[in-house]
Amino acid sequence: PTGASTSALQITGNTSLGNIDTSFDVSLSTRASEATLATLLTEATFAAEDFATQTTLATMLTLSGFNARINTLGQKLSVASTPVVLASDQSNIGIDLHDGAGIALTSTFTVISSKQALDVNITSVAGLESPLPSIHRAVVADIAYTIDVQSFNLGSAGSEKPVLLVTNSGGNTVTLYLHTLGANNEVKTQSAKIVIYENPTITVNGTLETPDNLLVGSGTSSVMSVFSAPTISSNGNPLFVFATGSNQNDLRRNFEFGFALPPGNSMLVTGAGSNNNTLVDFVIEWAEI
Repeated sequence: PTGASTSALQITGNTSLGNIDTSFDVSLSTRASEATLATLLTEATFAAEDFATQTTLATMLTLSGFNARINTLGQKLSVASTPVVLASDQSNIGIDLHDGAGIALTSTFTVISSKQALDVNITSVAGLESPLPSIHRAVVADIAYTIDVQSFNLGSAGSEKPVLLVTNSGGNTVTLYLHTLGANNEVKTQSAKIVIYENPTITVNGTLETPDNLLVGSGTSSVMSVFSAPTISSNGNPLFVFATGSNQNDLRRNFEFGFALPPGNSMLVTGAGSNNNTLVDFVIEWAEI
């Protein structure tokens, strides 16, 4: 009948099947069965290949050799801790600080240099301003400034005259911390009384002065507005009074950042000479944090 297999076709088919069988690298009858593979997983020949089992891995986690590199959980001394390195592009990391009573502390961090630790300045400890950086750290941190006015004429003897006006504008975000105020009588037989006031009533600012950054070569400018010989209608509240004595070395009052001028406030330095036209050199140093 049409389409039925002939003897020749059957012979051709058998030949093709024989070619397929010889094309395999080994006979199918010699292939490993599922049962054979399961047996091999437990034989010594497989274990000899040093493949780690679940039990072996669990044991390794307790080995002293591993613990010497990755220690157990919990706080350790530095010599027993696993080193951790921050990424070179690490973003800012927030840190919450609290005092012994659990009161939150507000802090600012200033990078001194790429090879030095951060200088932590606690700016609010339950309302107190302490501790603050030393002047040399403030200089290195690029936040210290100075202004000096030389040969300032105090005018009539005994008459108080405005010398320097320092204003921290309300739009600023830093506080001025006064470190030093110095005064020197150019004529040593003369003397002068120096007073610092807060928030005077200003009629005319006076001559604009440019503070110098105490970090030589820095391009960072002070955000304070400083004026010499301002016109003042009311000096404001007096905070500090001191004097340069006759026949004495120049006066240098160290505040150690114990006086703070927040944004929206100003301070006034005045002088009164013992003689007419007493000449005094003034200098102020501060940090802006």
